[in-house]
Amino acid sequence: MQNLNKLIELLNDNEMDFTGDYFIPEVWNSFDYKDYKVKNREKEININPFRYYKYCIKNVILKNLNNENEYSEELKYKKFKKSVIYGLLPKKYSAWNHYNNEYVRGSILKMISLLPYLKKMNVNFIYLLPVFESSKVYKKGEVGSPYAIKDLYKLDKELHDDLLGDYSKELLDVEFKAFIEAAHLMGIKIMIDFVFRTVSRDNNLIISNPEWFYWIKLEKQNLFKVPKVKSLKKAHSINKELVKNLYENENTINKYIDNFSYAPNVIDRNKWNSVLKEYEINDNNILEEIEEKFNITTTPGFSDVLNDEQPFWTDVTYLRFYKDVSNISKKYYSKTDNPPYILQDSAKLNIFYGNDKNNELWDYILKVIPYYQKEFGIDGARIDMGHALPEELLKDILKEAYKINSDFVFWSEELSSQKSLEAKNYGFNFISGTLWATYKNFNSDNFNELLLKEIENSELPMISSPETPDTPRAVFYHENIDRYNIIIYLSMLLPKTLIYVNCGMEFKEIQPMNLGLDNSEEGKYLLDKSNKMFGKLAFFDNYIFDWLSDEKDEFINEFCIAFSLREKFHEYIDFESLNTDLLKSYGSKKITLLEYTLKNKKLIIIINRDLENSLELSFLEHLLSDVSYCKSVYSNKNNTKKVRYKLLPGEVLIYEILI
Repeated sequence: MQNLNKLIELLNDNEMDFTGDYFIPEVWNSFDYKDYKVKNREKEININPFRYYKYCIKNVILKNLNNENEYSEELKYKKFKKSVIYGLLPKKYSAWNHYNNEYVRGSILKMISLLPYLKKMNVNFIYLLPVFESSKVYKKGEVGSPYAIKDLYKLDKELHDDLLGDYSKELLDVEFKAFIEAAHLMGIKIMIDFVFRTVSRDNNLIISNPEWFYWIKLEKQNLFKVPKVKSLKKAHSINKELVKNLYENENTINKYIDNFSYAPNVIDRNKWNSVLKEYEINDNNILEEIEEKFNITTTPGFSDVLNDEQPFWTDVTYLRFYKDVSNISKKYYSKTDNPPYILQDSAKLNIFYGNDKNNELWDYILKVIPYYQKEFGIDGARIDMGHALPEELLKDILKEAYKINSDFVFWSEELSSQKSLEAKNYGFNFISGTLWATYKNFNSDNFNELLLKEIENSELPMISSPETPDTPRAVFYHENIDRYNIIIYLSMLLPKTLIYVNCGMEFKEIQPMNLGLDNSEEGKYLLDKSNKMFGKLAFFDNYIFDWLSDEKDEFINEFCIAFSLREKFHEYIDFESLNTDLLKSYGSKKITLLEYTLKNKKLIIIINRDLENSLELSFLEHLLSDVSYCKSVYSNKNNTKKVRYKLLPGEVLIYEILI
């Protein structure tokens, strides 16, 4: 635990010199630290930060040093299915006004201190959104996106905490290693979100390999537009049939492809060498130098869906994985003397792949995850838009990671349960799925059928959460408190799923983190105009989560109860043991009934989705007629009589039965 001990040394050096104020939300103190003051900021405590963080590491985290814990468990689904995955955005999760209304971004050190808080919620897997050095060029919002990655092999220096001294790459690496050491001691595994298809517009690879990027003429940038297919009335995924329509569009060849340029080192090698020398001396931004000297820029990113209305991804650009275009596209455009171009087809590399691989780039990508495995000891990875990478590359990415750790966990971003078999064949352990969208049909008479169809279709477990970092918040869809709680309980008790909690979800955060799925620009204006976070998105702005929420204690308690039920009954909760006929056919259309059978026992979960009326459960008399023992083990309405045939509005009732 040398990295944690190094942090203790650094904190110890400055502990006695600190005399000012440093406020944190009271809820962060989940390990009963006593040495604090309460001073004119409600629901906050005033601490010596050096002493507080040192105490957490030394007296809470390192206390687990000789304890057996679940970190050593095999990461296969049968054991993994009772895990609770908590997703967080590192720079924003622990951001706070620690001093006098001075915004201080989140840091690795503060994330270490929040591990006990997460452990109290039964979290045993943390999913980190990108932690890599990110760019401010063409940034979105106040600070830019973590997905605009400038260097995949460097951690974001803004994750460094100034309490530990001046930044250095070596020190930041120690901080991140210490975080993973601490998590492992707490029985928590770490998964990172990796992005390979796109990078920041000024990614560091430009310095060594500008030909790995697509370039457009700078004067065309503001007019740059991806061509549409006029025969399509709405957005549609590109496929082998529709690509013909794309190239037949007169704007594709006559206007769009004409926007592109060769890379700067191809245009003028001597001028390029001169730019590199100037860059080395002045350390200016390489893309700004290229724009000034060559009047070209990297191509802004865009959706690979035809006729997609979402705006350009102005802060990212595509990498050039092939030096040629696909054989499919060559049928419709075979000209070879034009600069390399990127279109919706060549952005969908799993279908439209070339013959001439960019081998150096592939090797660069293949070594990324193994680097974080060997250097830091990470336990899993999510591959952003992995399903759009070349099949060969994606399989090799997983293969290289599994060589190092056969229990490494891979999360596929795949949304469609019908494509889950492809993800399974690649080697992924679970998919994102779209249960978050299915829950929106809460009041529909066919809700149970929709729920079953989503789960039944999938060859892999999927995320059961009612929200993700890209969707509106669960409380936006399920504003009624009883409905919100039912969705939480349901998401914990479904088969073939993994529990995922999006940061802030446990204290009813309503402001979305991003507008990526099922949202529009209006979606970020949900807070009152007087709220300092009004109009801000955590992905792009200096955002602070609502740690002082009046409802946080109630919701965290509700979450913990739901987590404990999943853990207690996880052996029951399996798709093979679910009575799917009962889910589809028994009871009122406002009832969701899950019956699991395990040898001579049954678990029956009955949920009344009618939030205003009690419902009769006469069908239970038939279900329970041949049982020898029946016990009511839980009711969210504290109504646990042995057996009863009426369900209160919004009630979740669980029976355990001996057959």
